[in-house]
Amino acid sequence: MDSGTRYESLPAGRETPFQERTKKVLTLFVQRQVFAESKDEIAVVLFGTDGTDNALAARDQYQNITVQRHLMLS
Repeated sequence: MDSGTRYESLPAGRETPFQERTKKVLTLFVQRQVFAESKDEIAVVLFGTDGTDNALAARDQYQNITVQRHLMLS
């Protein structure tokens, strides 16, 4: 999910229709995987974050990318 600077002008607590739809789709996908007892692996990677937390970050590369949840069974 892109959480970049283009969303900074929104008031606190407000989301764009795109963000709302994205969250809904991701939630439904994960719920479906859990209830289907899927063996798929899921990771959550956020782009455009204020901070940087990923294994590839070095100097000026792969900045503002956060791995929120590493690959694991859903």
